[in-house]
Amino acid sequence: MSRIRSAFILSTSAILVCTLAACSSEGEAEPTPTLSAPSTPAVTDEPSTAPITACETFFEVDLIRSQAAAGAEDLTKKEKRALLQEYKTAVDALVIDADQSFVAGALPEQVLSNAERMQANLARVAPNSGIDGINKAQKTRLRLSAKRIERACVTAGVPIPQENLDARALL
Repeated sequence: MSRIRSAFILSTSAILVCTLAACSSEGEAEPTPTLSAPSTPAVTDEPSTAPITACETFFEVDLIRSQAAAGAEDLTKKEKRALLQEYKTAVDALVIDADQSFVAGALPEQVLSNAERMQANLARVAPNSGIDGINKAQKTRLRLSAKRIERACVTAGVPIPQENLDARALL
């Protein structure tokens, strides 16, 4: 279980305990509508936007990945470090969005697993080396994880943006 999912479960449990504690001091007629009303809209609204958010975040990661693959030779060392930091930050956001989509039931757990795998691969890269610090095996793992996430997004009905297709054509 990821740290994010653990934190989510812990915070949800704390809210539930506080709500139940507040309800036990009041009459029993009021807590039932209070508890059921907020949970129903959250469940119905979340699945419709969750895959879109996670997939949009993935496509941002994909653009950064394409940029790193296409033009890393022309960048200065400082720009390569900044690109690696941007890549790591985008993947961190992807993990959060994928976790929310999985919890909402909008995307399969495979998306979360692959996002976490990408995060772990990038965490092994030394910040000083920049984008050049990603070795061939890590690039292969990142590419395979990205393909799996992309497949899940397309299956969920989120098409690949033309901008991403254009960036891949430059490779």
